[in-house]
Amino acid sequence: MIHVTTIGIDTAKRIFFLHGEKSAGKMVLRQKLTRQQLISYLALQPLGTIAIEAVCGAHHWARTFSKLGHEVRMIHPKFVQPFVEINNND
Repeated sequence: MIHVTTIGIDTAKRIFFLHGEKSAGKMVLRQKLTRQQLISYLALQPLGTIAIEAVCGAHHWARTFSKLGHEVRMIHPKFVQPFVEINNND
């Protein structure tokens, strides 16, 4: 199993997109999960940093991920835009 140190999560209503990197900054994880799968998946992951966009509902997810032991960082939406790789406007 590859140790992922940072996971970025694009939150949505039903589907969540995960992007994981190891400590060197190399992408090692790209996954699409439903709400039910997300919690159980993160509970099995080694403790690390989770970055989410600070939008509606993000505080709920931040509390949930913190209870699992992960460090959560909420990022202002204007700083998330440089990370978008496709023509996404949400």
